[in-house]
Amino acid sequence: MKQHKIAIAGKQGAGKSHLAAAFSNIGWLTFSIADPIKQLVSLAHPNAAKTDHAMVGLKMKTIRELYQAIGGAIRTHVDPYFWLSIASNRVDEATRTFRSIVVDDVRTPTEAQWLKDSGFTIIKLVVPTETRAARIGKLIGENDETETGVDDIVADIKLDVWEANDLLQLLNDAQWATHTERFDNAMARVEQFLYSHREA
Repeated sequence: MKQHKIAIAGKQGAGKSHLAAAFSNIGWLTFSIADPIKQLVSLAHPNAAKTDHAMVGLKMKTIRELYQAIGGAIRTHVDPYFWLSIASNRVDEATRTFRSIVVDDVRTPTEAQWLKDSGFTIIKLVVPTETRAARIGKLIGENDETETGVDDIVADIKLDVWEANDLLQLLNDAQWATHTERFDNAMARVEQFLYSHREA
């Protein structure tokens, strides 16, 4: 079986996690570069949602803003590749077991280039601001580098809302394929879709 490596880029509310879940449903290993950031924040704020607020110093911030602040501080003051070094362990694990992988939260050009160099295909979801806001409510931290940086990511594949829905349907067909032959045919259609949408 061929091993695939895909990383999904997009701003908040673009549908990255939703698309990654569809890959997970067909057996792919799914993880986020920001997983260790979320785990760290959960030590101080267990069970908090991204839109919940917490006191940070003398200011109230949302949990999403706390993720952004911690991630950015480590990248700026410690090592720009710190979180990617952690992610590389997950990639190595999947490579050893020959599982296909999807990373669901590419947000900066540095992350995208590192993943490309590691053999990943970058899919960028291009979704209008109004659509993203309609999906998740108020958009938080839109001026953070993890949001603005998405604009500068050079992706292998760009998908708009309708194209992303088409890919989701193809993955859903693969998930519910009842026989190996049907699954292989469904995955062949997924591969053909991705190939046909590659940037020239």
